[in-house]
Amino acid sequence: MKNSTEHVDVNDLIEMINALARLDFSKRVKTNFSNDSMDVLGYGLNMLSEELEYKVNEKKRLEEVNENLERFSYTVAHDLKSPILASSGLIDFMQDEIADNGQIPTAALKEYLDILKAANAQVSKFIDGILQYSRIENNKMRMSKINLSDFCWEVGKHYRANDKAEIIFSNNLPNVYHNEIALGQVLHNLISNAIKYCDKELCKIYIEHQEDTFFHQISITDNGPGVKDAEKKIIFNLFENLRNTARESTGVGLAIVEKIVSKSGGKVWVEDASPSGAKFIFTIPKEIA
Repeated sequence: MKNSTEHVDVNDLIEMINALARLDFSKRVKTNFSNDSMDVLGYGLNMLSEELEYKVNEKKRLEEVNENLERFSYTVAHDLKSPILASSGLIDFMQDEIADNGQIPTAALKEYLDILKAANAQVSKFIDGILQYSRIENNKMRMSKINLSDFCWEVGKHYRANDKAEIIFSNNLPNVYHNEIALGQVLHNLISNAIKYCDKELCKIYIEHQEDTFFHQISITDNGPGVKDAEKKIIFNLFENLRNTARESTGVGLAIVEKIVSKSGGKVWVEDASPSGAKFIFTIPKEIA
C-alpha cells in the first residue's frame, strides 16, 4: 500500500490508459491528491473513467427503457384491444338481434352482459397492473431495518381467515435492510400466487432464510402443482405474461416481484420443490447500495 510520500506509479497509469482503450471504465489508480504531476494525471484519469462509466451505464439503462417501451407498445396494440374488439363485436350482435327480433331474451341478455363485464374487468386489471409496475420503476425505495420474523407475522395476518392456507416460518429470522412496502409486495404476491394455483385442500407455504457473505436468501415454498419448465423462463416477464390470455391472472404480480428484487440489488428465480410444488427464491443484499 502506498504511503503519503509516494506518488502514482507510471505502470499503473499505463495500465489504466490501456483499460480505457479497451472501454473498461472500472479501473482506478490510487492517488495522494498532491500537486505532483503524476498524482494530478492519475486523479484526472480517475475522474474521466468515472464519468465514462456513468455514461455507459446510463446508456444501457436508457436502451433497456426504450426496449421496454417498444414491447409495451406492441403489447397494448395487439392485446389490450382484444377485449375491446370482443365487446364491440358483441354490442353489434346485440343490435342486430334487436333489429331482427325487436328484443333480446332475458337469459341471453344476462349472458351478454356477463361477457361485457368480464371483458371490461380484463382491461381494468391490465391497466392497473401496468400502473403498479410503472410506479415501481419510477419510485426510489427508502431502506430501513426489518425483522423478518415480525414482518412475516404481519404479512401472515392477511391470510389467517383463509382456512385453506397455512403459512409456516421461524420465529428466529434475522433483520434485513429493505423497503417495507416493497418487501410486503414481494411476499404478498408470492404467497397469493401460491394459494391461487394450489391444487391441494390445504396450501402449505414455508418461508425460510439462508445467507452467505453478501446476501440474505429468502424462499417461499408451496405444495402446489409447481411450475412447468417452459414457464420458468418467462414467468417473471411482464410482457410475455400479459400476452398469456389462458391464465386468469395478468401475470403482473410476478413481474412486480422481479422488478422490486432487481431494483434493490437482488435476484429472483423459481425451482422445483420436493416432493411437489414450487420454490420461489429471492436475495437481499446485506449492504445498502
